[in-house]
Amino acid sequence: MTSSNIERVLKESIMNIKSTAVGFEEFTIPMKDVPQTSWFGGRLSPGETSTTTFTIENPTNKTLGINIIPQKLQLIEKFTLNGTTETHLQDPILNKTETYRPNYIPVSNFTSNIHNEQNSTSTSIFPDNSSLLVLNANFEFDTFMNQTNPIYADDLRISSLYLYDWNDKNSDTAISSDDLSLVNRGGSWGTVQELRVTEP
Repeated sequence: MTSSNIERVLKESIMNIKSTAVGFEEFTIPMKDVPQTSWFGGRLSPGETSTTTFTIENPTNKTLGINIIPQKLQLIEKFTLNGTTETHLQDPILNKTETYRPNYIPVSNFTSNIHNEQNSTSTSIFPDNSSLLVLNANFEFDTFMNQTNPIYADDLRISSLYLYDWNDKNSDTAISSDDLSLVNRGGSWGTVQELRVTEP
C-alpha cells in the first residue's frame, strides 16, 4: 500500500501546483506504476522469479531425508501503545546533573495478552513461531518540528528507539542502566523510528 498511501497524502498538493509555471502542461506523479516488494526475501518485481541453491553437508554415513518448504512471512500480532514521554528522568546509577535516562516501557506492557494465552511454562512474551519483531515509534509532525521557528529545522527533535534486555540483578523491580544490555537501536525515517529484531 506504500504507493497508494503516498499518492493519497500528496494528492491535494499535486492538484494545486501551477504546472505551466514550472514548464509542465500537467504535473503528475505516476505512483501506481511503482511496485513495492518485501525487504526480507530480496526484491522481485511482480512476475519475476528467482532461484537459489542449498548445500547440505552430511558428516555421517547415514542417509538424511531433506524437505525444503517455502514459507511466507505474515503478521502474527500487532500491538499499539499510546503515551507521552517524560523529560529529564534521572537514572539511579548515572545520577548526574544534565544526565538523563530514557523512558523505559516493558514490552510485556502491551504483549501481556499473548503471554497469558501461551503455555504457562513458556518464558517468551512473543508467539513461539515469531521470526521477526518490528517496533515503531511514531510521533506527530508538530511535536517533531516547530514550523514557526525563523530558522527552518533549528529545533529539530529526534526521538530514538532502543530495545534492551533487562536483568533485574538486585530484584528491586527498578530499571537502572547497570541492569540493561542493548539489543538493537532504531533507525530514523522522518517522524518514525523503526527497530527490527530476528527471532525475538
